[in-house]
Amino acid sequence: MAVTTAVTRKFDNNFVQVEVKAKKDEPRYYKVPADKADSFQKEYVANSKKMRRLSDAMFFLSFPVTIGLSYLCTKKIESKNLRMLIGVIAGIVGGVGTSYAGVNMTIKNHKEFLEKYNSEEIDYSESKLPI
Repeated sequence: MAVTTAVTRKFDNNFVQVEVKAKKDEPRYYKVPADKADSFQKEYVANSKKMRRLSDAMFFLSFPVTIGLSYLCTKKIESKNLRMLIGVIAGIVGGVGTSYAGVNMTIKNHKEFLEKYNSEEIDYSESKLPI
């Protein structure tokens, strides 16, 4: 997913608005100090790529790890159906756990990134706009 960034607006108090666009997502806007805008944009793109790779790796590695662990845990059970049931349950638990961990890591990383640049997300959704 290619991410593009651009400074789209200047605010009065030495801040700028950085617009972040991803292929299939709505644009997101951030209020960033003007002197940090260039480094914010570069690091945002790099961070996006890093987190995408990490989440893909977690997703694909969760399957063999879960299958391997369920095999080791059920090796001595003679009933094939019970082993299969335990394997399915372990797969679901492993998938949910991996997804939860991935989402938490992404959120934590994003919050730390915004704090590093003394920036904040601007919400222009229709529900937030004054009438």
